[in-house]
Amino acid sequence: MTHPSSRRPLALAATGWLWATCSLAQGLNATGVVGGLSIPDARPLGSGTLALGLGNPREPQVVRQSQRSVSYLLGVGLAPGLDIVGRLAEYSTRDATGLALGGISDLSANVKLSTAIGRGDDAPRVAVGVNDFRGGAVNFRAAYAVATQPWGPWSLTLGAGSSQARQTPGTRRALDGIFGGIDYRLTHSQRLGTLTLSAEHDGRQPLAGARWASPPLAALGGAQFTASAHRTAPRGPMAAATAVGFFVSVPFDEDKPAAEPVVAAASAASDVPQAASDSGPARLGRLKDTLVGLGLEKMRVGQADNGTWVIEYQNHRYGRQELDALGVVLGHAAATAPAEVQRIVVTALKTGQAVLSVDVAAAAWRDFMRDGRAGPARAALQVQRGGRTDDRRVDWISDQPGPATALQVRLWPDLRYAVGTEYGAFDYSLAARTSITVPLWTGAQLLANAMTRLAVSDQATTSGAFASLRQPEGLRALALHQSLWLGRHVMLGGAAGVFEYDAPGVEGEALLFVPGRDDVLRLRGRELVTQPGMPKGADFQQWISYRWVPDGDGWLSNVWVEFGAQRYSDRSHGPLVTISRWWGDLGAHLVYRKGGMRQFAGLELSVPLTPRAAPRTGPVQILGASQWRQGLRTRITDKQSAGNWVEPDAVREYAPAWDIELRSLDAGRLGPAHLRNHLPRLREAYLTLRTAGS
Repeated sequence: MTHPSSRRPLALAATGWLWATCSLAQGLNATGVVGGLSIPDARPLGSGTLALGLGNPREPQVVRQSQRSVSYLLGVGLAPGLDIVGRLAEYSTRDATGLALGGISDLSANVKLSTAIGRGDDAPRVAVGVNDFRGGAVNFRAAYAVATQPWGPWSLTLGAGSSQARQTPGTRRALDGIFGGIDYRLTHSQRLGTLTLSAEHDGRQPLAGARWASPPLAALGGAQFTASAHRTAPRGPMAAATAVGFFVSVPFDEDKPAAEPVVAAASAASDVPQAASDSGPARLGRLKDTLVGLGLEKMRVGQADNGTWVIEYQNHRYGRQELDALGVVLGHAAATAPAEVQRIVVTALKTGQAVLSVDVAAAAWRDFMRDGRAGPARAALQVQRGGRTDDRRVDWISDQPGPATALQVRLWPDLRYAVGTEYGAFDYSLAARTSITVPLWTGAQLLANAMTRLAVSDQATTSGAFASLRQPEGLRALALHQSLWLGRHVMLGGAAGVFEYDAPGVEGEALLFVPGRDDVLRLRGRELVTQPGMPKGADFQQWISYRWVPDGDGWLSNVWVEFGAQRYSDRSHGPLVTISRWWGDLGAHLVYRKGGMRQFAGLELSVPLTPRAAPRTGPVQILGASQWRQGLRTRITDKQSAGNWVEPDAVREYAPAWDIELRSLDAGRLGPAHLRNHLPRLREAYLTLRTAGS
């Protein structure tokens, strides 16, 4: 096995590579754009980078009303050169209850698309962007084009814009006309970070200041912390003022090249002690013991009549991606198999039912574990949905599969909120969802979902303006759920029981997979017996959508486009569109939903709330959510419906008591194309998680 000290070069190399590339990327500023101290530039946030920020930009057209300015920021590099930033500008004074007395609270979205002209660190970049482009209030609307030319420690930015931002007498708009800036990188140290001095003109007033960026912190996944400060010149539409900002950015993009782990040539074959004279059954027995010891369930290992090793397992331990469990199983099997074993077939189970089968040449996979070259392994790989379909006889080592979890408990937060309203900057209701499942027979389980309210803001109490944010408490669902395959391309699921606390009814779901692709047609529905007090429309909901997964390598292989229609719980119906981008365990989703005359758009994030390798706790297992999806949305208005009314329950996505795609198909990522495009993840999982202490 690799000695722990041999991993230090990997960490150092990865940190050094991150540091080298971070000089090409850029950070947020408090006005909600990716760029300099106050202006946008043409550099990107970085594909797969998530950034959070807080600052007090001095914008005279709004500051004069309240003398208060705070901006809260969330940005994501959605694709190479494409940045999306959400901003809450809280420029209002409020009384003790949170009621706005003056100023504004504005929720806006900013988009920038940039590209390099040529290659190299000093290649010029150009970008176009739109700020506050749609919503109920457009206090900061602007469009611009900008170019940035780096040159060693210097960089020069020049742009032109047109602004329709809110304006009061005696002020000018930012980004309305020519703007620009010059930066000088004063220091650049892996130990102390980078200090940059800047002078800018935002189209209305000159300013100058500095920005410090920490080196990427390997212990925090490469996160970088940034602090900035600048002061506006006294000549301009407002008096001289100082503004500061604090930001953190975390890179999640697994498409970037990574340093190669230091692995001895024979290390991948030395994890399971064995003698050259060991028989195949003896090695299979030890393989089963090893995988059971790692926490995998329902283990069965055997040998087919043509010398193929066959392995079945169920995974509840590796909770973020099923690829981790597959990587561990395939890696150990390839390391243990003797030379006469030609192929290895591994089948992944969910609720005792086969969901994916992987067939690979043992020698090709063993070589892949050693040298990391994915091409030969990919050529020797066959992947299909469901279980094995061949009729080869298998001699199982034992007629009884390994132990399995008898009861699984999953916990995750349920947060409902409204931001930037006249009643409060942030009103919320926070509850804990608890999901308990008990397996019964193949594909069947008893499920119980409960809700416990933890905390609410003043306006989310029963007498508050947003009382509708409050989640009911109690047993939300108690049902029997069954899933099954019809052939290899259709998976069905259904549940019967009590839903929405006290309403008997049924739920159904069908997934129709397109042969040869990861595209899928999804149909969902629920019908309940109407109960007193039930929200209108909650008794009957429908959903149909088609997800297109583009062919291609690199970042495009991690993009989905889903479109369809839904009948919502408020009885409205209309189209829905979701564009998803995945980086390993993190997902970002641009969403648009329309119900009747109401339209909403926003950005949602999917994050895991469970360890990559959860502790093994025996027959009862307690985990967090494999994917928790939370987002921020705004109402899209037009001239006919200019009011930005807050309706927490309007046009909300249907959420079944048991989501087959989330719970059984890895949030939709468990498919042949996805596995083939992410072979490095399987190898990395084996090298990282192959021991019981992982």
